[in-house]
Amino acid sequence: MKYKKGAGFTILELLVVVAIIAILSAVTLVLISATKERSRDAKRMSELRQLQTALNIYTAQVGRFPIAPSATPLSGTDPVSEALIDQDAIVAGPIDPLYPTYAYTYQTDAAGTSFSISFCLETDTIQGYTKGCGNIITP
Repeated sequence: MKYKKGAGFTILELLVVVAIIAILSAVTLVLISATKERSRDAKRMSELRQLQTALNIYTAQVGRFPIAPSATPLSGTDPVSEALIDQDAIVAGPIDPLYPTYAYTYQTDAAGTSFSISFCLETDTIQGYTKGCGNIITP
């Protein structure tokens, strides 16, 4: 068999192809990461709406919100989640998708007439809320 001289790819051509593949991979990873963050934020907002509904059901049954005078991280097994589950207001306690790095924090006044839930977001795509911690929901 005879081989032609110069047939095949040069090192430079191979390096250009590898560089293009690396750039496309990097762009794809960034887009996937941003999509995951937005998805987790959407899940957080959905869980917080469910939590608000559960708190309203609990209040209709008991006459007050579950009392937590100090900030209580919601882990699914905390006293607030257990109180909501015991009253059949919710099936399972809400947990942040990145718990324990992030957590929903619940607190009431001493009488249980008002509450606040603080939470963190990974993006600024949710209208009315900001990226980072310090977002608060009240009744």
